[in-house]
Amino acid sequence: MAVRDKYDLLITYNLPDFWNFNQITDELYPKIRILLQNRISFYVIPKDWVNAKSGLIEVISEVFDLEVVGILQVKENANKEVTLGWICQITTPSSTLQNLLTLIQEKLNITSLRYLGDPDSNIRKIGIIVGNSLSTKLLKMAKRMEIDTIICTDFTFNVEKVAEELDINLIDTTLYIINLGLLKLTQTLRMEHFDVDFAFDNQKPSFKIF
Repeated sequence: MAVRDKYDLLITYNLPDFWNFNQITDELYPKIRILLQNRISFYVIPKDWVNAKSGLIEVISEVFDLEVVGILQVKENANKEVTLGWICQITTPSSTLQNLLTLIQEKLNITSLRYLGDPDSNIRKIGIIVGNSLSTKLLKMAKRMEIDTIICTDFTFNVEKVAEELDINLIDTTLYIINLGLLKLTQTLRMEHFDVDFAFDNQKPSFKIF
């Protein structure tokens, strides 16, 4: 598409596992060759964009009408605190998991959504964890902070069982939720650079309700 429409630059946030420039595999080589032959540059948005001002989490909270009230942080090497997620509150007086699921489906324009929990349960405090793996450690931290629902980009069977034991709802939006931020970024770039043509590639996820 980039070659056909004569684009000069590709901007992305997530790369498939095989896009490892330190080791050019048989699968990666033809893709790099296309970029080089057609002089198409390639830029990967830094991971800090998730938590930056006007970044992904801020966009998600605005789209879903949530109020950001805190952050989920853990200490890693040299006791450095790393932000793994954000804590948000529902702004409406009363809301259920089903209401949130319906809202996410409408805003992401998808027909199916993978989740864990009772659709009729009331929710109030939500954890948004995007770009980081959801672990049992994070689940236990979320429980201590009275988070009842977590919006994430994936969860494993082990995480699912622990969430069930802790009575925490899980919503798997896949990495597709990142497109909300990419769309906002595209719109911002269009307003700031009138002489440049920007295109937004909006691909749908493929997952089922279970």
